[in-house]
Amino acid sequence: MKNSSFDSVTQNIFTYGTLRDSDVQKKLFNRVLNGSSDVLNNYVKYLITIDNESFYCIKQEEGMRVEGMVYQLSNDELLIADDYEGDEYVRINVALQSGLNSWVYVKPMDKTDKYVTINNVIEP
Repeated sequence: MKNSSFDSVTQNIFTYGTLRDSDVQKKLFNRVLNGSSDVLNNYVKYLITIDNESFYCIKQEEGMRVEGMVYQLSNDELLIADDYEGDEYVRINVALQSGLNSWVYVKPMDKTDKYVTINNVIEP
């Protein structure tokens, strides 16, 4: 019998910020996600401010790395995550250090963006 809340087709999503928080996961997906740690090479994590709140984002930078978690989401849950991330982020496909292909959310940079690099390896 198919579980209607989690279809059989899943997508990997690499998370490095608020989507790793179990309270956020419960609110969005009505469950806590089980995942595994992984690394995204040649990216760096930095802070952006949206509506007076700070959020992590990533951008490509040779020789840097971002540690995070990889989860599997149903297609419906992936759309929920898209809504949660909003218009400030876009979802792109990347290859992780483990060899997995995964979606990840990034903020497209423009010339007016200012960012602060946090570190080459970040823990929450």
